[in-house]
Amino acid sequence: MDAVVKHSQIHPKTRCPTCGLTLLKTPLSKGTRANCPRCQTQLYKSSYPSLSGNLILVVCCLFLFIPAYSLNYLTIYLLGMKISASFPSMLLAMFHEGFGILAILIGFCGLLTPTAYCVTLLIIHISLSNKNIKLLSHSLIIAKHIRSWVMIDVFLISIAIACIKLSDYAQIQATPGLYSFIILQVLTVLLIIRSHPKIYFHYIETILPSRLSKLLASKKRKPNLLLSTVLLLCAAICFVPANVIPISILMSNGSRVEDTIFSGVISLITSGMAGIAAIIFIASIIVPLLKILGLGYLLFCSNFNVQRYQRQNTKMYFVLKWIGKWSMIDLFVIAITLTLVDRGQLLDFTPGYAAIPFAGVVVFTMLATETFSPRLLWQKIEKKASE
Repeated sequence: MDAVVKHSQIHPKTRCPTCGLTLLKTPLSKGTRANCPRCQTQLYKSSYPSLSGNLILVVCCLFLFIPAYSLNYLTIYLLGMKISASFPSMLLAMFHEGFGILAILIGFCGLLTPTAYCVTLLIIHISLSNKNIKLLSHSLIIAKHIRSWVMIDVFLISIAIACIKLSDYAQIQATPGLYSFIILQVLTVLLIIRSHPKIYFHYIETILPSRLSKLLASKKRKPNLLLSTVLLLCAAICFVPANVIPISILMSNGSRVEDTIFSGVISLITSGMAGIAAIIFIASIIVPLLKILGLGYLLFCSNFNVQRYQRQNTKMYFVLKWIGKWSMIDLFVIAITLTLVDRGQLLDFTPGYAAIPFAGVVVFTMLATETFSPRLLWQKIEKKASE
């Protein structure tokens, strides 16, 4: 059940992080939460997940990283050959083909960010225990900004898509590394849900003195409208070559087939894989296009102080922020396929040069979303309220 917090100018007060409205912080009954009356952002709840539960999840995830990333996650039998794929071998294959930038991006999103997120949460728990305000402040900022880049779920969906696409050519066998990834994904999802920054700020207010809590709450990076606009323009520029140049090249019995993202979708449909084609089409074309157009609209509203539909535009921003990472599916599928399919002239696969601008679209749109703040949509109303 939701409770609406009343607007007030007396203590104790809280400030909505989305629209900036100052509100009276009132006690809540069990099972309820407080929402901002202006933008409907959830401000706080009557109860939060325990820190000990989060710590257990962090430790379990850190232990699972070892088998998940060191063991083979897939084995196929292709043309009489047994071929296995692990996360390190996938990155090496990308470097070997001359796509080092893509290998770095895949390693960052698939390995470095999930590991860094768990390590950062571990540091937050240690800092809370030791009341180390400086370390706690920096750790919270890092955890907040890398949450969106944790993409183990995207990687697992990509493995499933690659398996379906390769099922016509090879016999596929799951390995212990894949099962480790699945368990790791379940625990990671639980951890991300339970470790939202507002949860830790709740415990900070309980454990640390009030002045230290205010110091932490004040250390927020200001949104940069100009930087968001520049990043979005870069994404729009990359979007054109990403959809015009071939993104994959398949050699089969001496014949060379080059596919753009769209022609690849058409090929999947003609091969009877309409479901996979729909996923690729939505993740690789619709989602980037929606992010560019949607964020462009929000930037227009912020630049020209458009005072309409702020609540709906705020919801749009959070949707755009959530869907952004799913565009990485195509790049993960390309990397997995490259690792497993390399049999010379009989059957060979290599990424096309469109993979590089497509990676640019994904990165630039995500960075543009991170540097933007929905609070910019409410700045004129906030300014009037402060006068």
